[in-house]
Amino acid sequence: RGVPTGCEHILISNGAMHAFDLLLQLLIGPGDRVLTELPTYPGAIDAVRRAGARTVSVPTAFGGWDVATMRATLRQTAPRLAYLIPDFHNPTGALIDDDARREVLRAARHTGTTVVVDESFVELGFCAGMRSAAAIDPSVIIVGSLSKPVWGGLRIGWIRASVDLIQ
Repeated sequence: RGVPTGCEHILISNGAMHAFDLLLQLLIGPGDRVLTELPTYPGAIDAVRRAGARTVSVPTAFGGWDVATMRATLRQTAPRLAYLIPDFHNPTGALIDDDARREVLRAARHTGTTVVVDESFVELGFCAGMRSAAAIDPSVIIVGSLSKPVWGGLRIGWIRASVDLIQ
C-alpha cells in the first residue's frame, strides 16, 4: 500500500485485536486517554477499557471524519494514542480522503499522539482504498488481519511499525 516494509517492520499476532492489545500494553498506562471515532469497532473500546485507559470519542460526520472536530479534540485532550479506521470504517463503511488523513495525522503528530490505524477492512471495499496512512506519515502504526477479507476463523494479524517499536 505504498509503504516500504521489510520483515523487520512486522510482528505477527493472533488477529488485529491481539495486535491492538499488545500495542496498548506497550504504549499506554492506566488513565491515559485514547482517541477513537464514534461510532467505532466495539472491541477496540473494550480493549482500551481493559488496559485501564479512558476513551475520548470524536463523532464522525456523514461519510467520514469531521476534521475540524478531530483537530480540536486532539489539541484539547492531547490523547496518548488514537485508534482510527480510515479505510472502509467499521461500522460506517466510510473511506477517508488523503487530505483529511493528512490534516488529522499532522494534528496528532503536533500533540504527540501515537496513531494506530486498523487496516483490517481495506480489502472489503468495492473500490480501491486510499493511500495507507503510514505512506502519509511513517510514524503511523498499522494493524491488520486476514480474518475479515479471507475467513473469520483465520486468526492471523499483524502490526506494521518502525523497527524500534517492533523490537
